[in-house]
Amino acid sequence: MFEFLFVLELQSRIGTSVQLATSNQYFEGTILDASFSVVALETDDGYGVTRHYISVSDINFLRISEV
Repeated sequence: MFEFLFVLELQSRIGTSVQLATSNQYFEGTILDASFSVVALETDDGYGVTRHYISVSDINFLRISEV
């Protein structure tokens, strides 16, 4: 149930900057898309823009940047 509500919240935040962590990786970027299995996140590490596809079930931490 929580995962369903979590995905709905991610979908409502498309285009928003976030900080996201899994068990072994940390990302700062913009949500491009969110489905019930994968979140597409675009990050810029200073060398270029990279698109990451992260499984929703692997997300351990999410902070939404309210600017």
